[in-house]
Amino acid sequence: MDNKKIVTIAMILLLTPSIISNVAEGGLNDSDSFRGVNYYGKGFRYNIQGWVYVHIEGEPYERGYQYGYLASEEIIDMIHRWGNFAHGIDFMKNFDRKGQPDNYYKLSESWWKICRTKSMKSYYKVTPKEYIQEIRGITDGIKEKNGKVFGREIEFEDILAAQYVQEVMLSIKNFKYRFHPFHGIFSISKLRNLISIIKNSIVTKDILKETDHLGHCSAFIATGDATKDGGIVIGHSTYFNKYIAQRCNIILDVKPSKGYRFVMTSPPGSLWSQEDFYINEKGIVLTETEYAVKGPWKKGIPKGVRSRTAIQESDSIDDVINILQTGNDGLIPNEWLIGDIKTGEIASFEQVLFNTPVKRTFNGFYSSYVIPHDPKVQRELYGIVSFMPRLQNLLQNIYAGGRDKKFQELEKQYYGKIDAEIAKKILGSDSISNGMTDGKITTSKLMKNLGLLLIMGNPNGIVYKPTDENKKKFHGITDLPVSGWVEIYPAISNSNKLHKLIDYNNVIKKEKLLWNFETKNQNLKSTSYLVYDDIVYVSLSQGSNLALDSKNGKEIWNRKIEDEVFDFELSENLVFIGTDKGIYAIDKKTGDIKWVQQLGEIKSKPVIVDNIVIAGISNGDLYAFDIDSGRIEWQLNNLNLQTISEAHRYTICICSDNKCYCYDIKNKEIKWEFTSGGKITNPPSFNGNTVYIGSWDGNLYAIDLINGEIKWNYKTGWGIDTTPAVSEGVVFTGSTDNNFYALDEKSGELLWYYTCKSAIHSSPVVHDGYVFFGSDDGRLYALDEISGKQVWNYAPEYSINNGCINNYITTPILSDPIIQNNVVYISANGSIYALDTQTVKKEKDNSLEKSVLYDNMIIYVFYILLFFGITILVYINYKMKRQKKGKKLLNIDKLINDDIYKKENKF
Repeated sequence: MDNKKIVTIAMILLLTPSIISNVAEGGLNDSDSFRGVNYYGKGFRYNIQGWVYVHIEGEPYERGYQYGYLASEEIIDMIHRWGNFAHGIDFMKNFDRKGQPDNYYKLSESWWKICRTKSMKSYYKVTPKEYIQEIRGITDGIKEKNGKVFGREIEFEDILAAQYVQEVMLSIKNFKYRFHPFHGIFSISKLRNLISIIKNSIVTKDILKETDHLGHCSAFIATGDATKDGGIVIGHSTYFNKYIAQRCNIILDVKPSKGYRFVMTSPPGSLWSQEDFYINEKGIVLTETEYAVKGPWKKGIPKGVRSRTAIQESDSIDDVINILQTGNDGLIPNEWLIGDIKTGEIASFEQVLFNTPVKRTFNGFYSSYVIPHDPKVQRELYGIVSFMPRLQNLLQNIYAGGRDKKFQELEKQYYGKIDAEIAKKILGSDSISNGMTDGKITTSKLMKNLGLLLIMGNPNGIVYKPTDENKKKFHGITDLPVSGWVEIYPAISNSNKLHKLIDYNNVIKKEKLLWNFETKNQNLKSTSYLVYDDIVYVSLSQGSNLALDSKNGKEIWNRKIEDEVFDFELSENLVFIGTDKGIYAIDKKTGDIKWVQQLGEIKSKPVIVDNIVIAGISNGDLYAFDIDSGRIEWQLNNLNLQTISEAHRYTICICSDNKCYCYDIKNKEIKWEFTSGGKITNPPSFNGNTVYIGSWDGNLYAIDLINGEIKWNYKTGWGIDTTPAVSEGVVFTGSTDNNFYALDEKSGELLWYYTCKSAIHSSPVVHDGYVFFGSDDGRLYALDEISGKQVWNYAPEYSINNGCINNYITTPILSDPIIQNNVVYISANGSIYALDTQTVKKEKDNSLEKSVLYDNMIIYVFYILLFFGITILVYINYKMKRQKKGKKLLNIDKLINDDIYKKENKF
């Protein structure tokens, strides 16, 4: 046996324990062993609260490849939906050959062939080379994942067609409106068409049927004296066919090699928004809504190409308008809303083929929805009807569906008060929210970090459920639940490339639901709740406050506050409730109001220290109130605070943007301040002399409580929006990168991690050997705190299941679990759930720990045997070499003796 063979055997033996270990955990953790790979090159993706965040960067082809590889399944699904959309297009009915078993998909494929052919013929040449390279990259990325459409390998033409489906539909449907010298004012056919629309709407008492197909969104932008802080606030909601719109859940973050970084929401695989909501790193915000009535058009540069170029190359409103106007084809008449965060200026840009009026202001409010405002634009679109005021007003009322009057009402009501919270109310109001499938908001404050506020589902909280007719017409259409508003910021650094395939059905125990209480609260926010002395205290955002029996969930008392409730805290005798007007102190036993301080909006959770309650006002000030009387004891001004931590040794941490201030309550002074690389959106936690802070720069920081110095930091793949928990020398935290982490308290070293199907906004709690937390994938998890193995999980409503690509169907668990008397409480979709923790301390000590010790002992014994095995092999090799050497010496002696013998005989 030679040395090479011994080395080979030794290496195989050395690798064996790691193979055994991986098999014991359920298989090799190789990126190709599961479908959910979430990174490729510089690109990566994470699910978050009904959305899919995709980051791509580099050269055009490189970006495209990352996009196609990471979102291959969603893109394939989107293409099939566009194909099946044929069954909702009137002019495609001529192709419908009934009576054939495969008729449905033949019609879908026929329509998709039309889209491919027309896109290549009409739009390939006007698509910039940069975007062509991106399309080629997307195609090849999907091929790498073996993506197929209509039973064949995906092709370049498929991805090109996915960019221009709407243009193809409109160019066919509105071919008669293609520009000619006498179109418009003298168009009798348009007059007849518009009159038939009016008749149809009067009979059906509904908006025009075609609006279900072509989509007419709602948007607004405000600045200066119209907003609360003088900055820009912009919002947009999508109205389109639900089959298509529910799949449009991509947040695409593009970091190009040339041009400015930008973020947009879009359908999977699209190079431009198609929903038309963009922001870029130069402070430009851009959105639009399409007009219901179409006008004259000509060959030119499609709207999507112009909007993508504008957001990637613009540093000012002038840049945006110039690029949007270059090559305008008029096919999709619309109104653009544009803002520049740097200057505070906003603009309304109505764009049809011939008329493109612009309004600009530093103080004001513009709204955009389905109908034009400018008289010249109205004449171009309505033709002869524009000279019939009563008929035109009737027509516009039909299309607007009350949105025009509602926007006017809300502008008057909220003028001078508009901020992100008011923007949510505007998008969620009646008339404006009717039929909408999402909401997007940003503000000057959020734009400092390229931040967005997003909601998947109707901003009014209404769950969409398809009719049987729609299920038959659009195969694969699903419910569209409301996932709640989520605040996100683009990733600051690359993915940490930690990702596992988890089978959610592989549990040790089955969940045990004890009771649930339906609050009938809108599912836009998680319900606030606390547990104290066998009573569950609940506060709803609409102002209702309840006390429930923790044993059975029955109501003890119910009190109503007229204000909107954000969060609350408990003392021995009182409930302290933070609202949009101030803070209320309520008797715990009766629900009676004891005192009120109406100083302004209190969004952070109140904190109790001895005989004072501390609360932060949205204007940035911090107040301390006497716990019994409500008298102001002291205050801090101009902190611009976001969150406040629990008190620890008369110390609290106050977080503002990306800063954390350590405040000494007794001495009323700031001890130190810490600055992270991203915004801090959740309160820090304490353990001993260490403060643990999560940030949107992706880091969990361990900070020295005494001097504010960093002890260690651990980098996750995306932002941390949870409060860490510490137990038995381990720090637990969830991240928006879909992972839950267990870290060594002293060093920050990773001990284990667990991958969910979506982001984690629920802060963990540790109890009797288990760690509990909720996820945006719709589940409450109970994991073993030592090994990270899943013990049980519970999905109260919608959840993202194994292998499901409909990642917009979820009821996120956003609440922090609360545990008392071996019962874990959570809220989801406005309801309270009580579950048995199923924790038994002895079970953990005697079973789980023994299991871990047993596994470690096996590996230890294996290495001892391995050592002896290698030693024996070396010894055997040594002995064999000695034997060979001895044989050679014997042979030499024999040869010598033979020679001597021959010589002697010779003589």
